[in-house]
Amino acid sequence: MHNLLEGAPPIEADVALLLKTIPCLEQADKQAGRRLVDAVAAPVLVISYPVRSLGGNARGMVKHYSEHFAALLDQRPWRVERFEFETELVFRVWR
Repeated sequence: MHNLLEGAPPIEADVALLLKTIPCLEQADKQAGRRLVDAVAAPVLVISYPVRSLGGNARGMVKHYSEHFAALLDQRPWRVERFEFETELVFRVWR
């Protein structure tokens, strides 16, 4: 087990899955997502965000998390592919 608020795990991987992780971490620390994305030792990241609240409402979450993701990767020359599913907004990032 590893506390992601303290940093990325000290392992290397081909792909890191950060599925609905960043919004949760940023409830405790607003910079946790940025630090994690920078620190994960993987050339490919799969980052997802929820598109509906626990109650099932959309509440503009796709727009909000799209903007959040764009800010998270601001000034990084990484290639990004976006996928939108019924329950998740997903970005595949090649660093």
